[in-house]
Formats: sequence, C-alpha cells, structure tokens
Amino acid sequence: MKLPRYLKILLLLTAGLLIWVHISDDGSETTPEVSQAAPDETRPPRQEKRPLRVADDASAIADLFPVYNAPVTKAPAPVAKVQSITFPFRAVGLWIREGMRIVILTDGARNWLLCDACRKAGYIRPGGLLTPDWRLQAMAQGSLLFESLPGHEPYSISLNSLTTQAVTTQ
Repeated sequence: MKLPRYLKILLLLTAGLLIWVHISDDGSETTPEVSQAAPDETRPPRQEKRPLRVADDASAIADLFPVYNAPVTKAPAPVAKVQSITFPFRAVGLWIREGMRIVILTDGARNWLLCDACRKAGYIRPGGLLTPDWRLQAMAQGSLLFESLPGHEPYSISLNSLTTQAVTTQ
C-alpha cells in the first residue's frame, strides 16, 4: 500500500509529538492541590451510634411529568327517581260469554285473557300479575286499571274503542 507524501509527514509529526510529551512529562501533577483543612476542635467528634440522616423527601424531587388529578368531590346522594315507564299493553279484543266479560290484552308478542268472574286456569283476574312488572288492579265497565310495580304508578286502558256485537249461534 502506498501512502501519499503528506500523510507520511503527518504520521511522523504525530509520532514525534507523542514521544516528546511522554519524555518531557516529569511526573509532576498539573492539577491544583487540595488543601486539607485542620479539624475544628470546637465541634465534638461524630458519634458512631447515631444513624446517618438520609434525605428521603419525595417532595424535594422534581416531578417532570406531573399528573393532573381532578379534586375529589362527593357525589350527591342519589334521589329516588321513578322513571316513567311506557305502558306496553293494548286491548285488542272483548267478548261477553255467559255474562262474563273477557278482554284480550297484548304487548305485541304475547296475549293474555283478562276476566273478572272467570275461575278457570289461564285467565288473569284483578290482583293477578301479567308480567313481573305489571299487575291488573281492576276491571271497570269501560276501562282496565293496571299498576306498575317498580314505580307503583296507576295506568288505565279505555275499552270504549272496542265494540261488542251480539253473536247468534244456530
């Protein structure tokens, strides 16, 4: 490998400077001397039995990424608020058989037969439950009275829209 002339000269100068620094170093430190202070006789010597104090104060450390915490406030006591429940039922039919009025009630998916004088199974009488949330309170001449069990609110259905016709059998 052939080196250019200027690199050879620089290499020789660098090697010469290193040798000169190494030889000219007479062993004396160029760092400033640290003066040793004489012990103070007025101060009592340290007691070895006393533990060292360690500053472990977390507040002295700077928090570079502080987290904002909103002030904690107590939530007001929940007020017993009765939600207005929509009435899911509607009367779809009425017939009179042997002097007993039978009303057909539906919620769109299921049908119930309401009768105030029927003793047969499958009929709901006043005081009976339609669903766990609704109770039939009374059957008046032109209306049905229901009670919402969660809110104990009365609801009524008018039967005036249902017409009765006499059915003749031959």
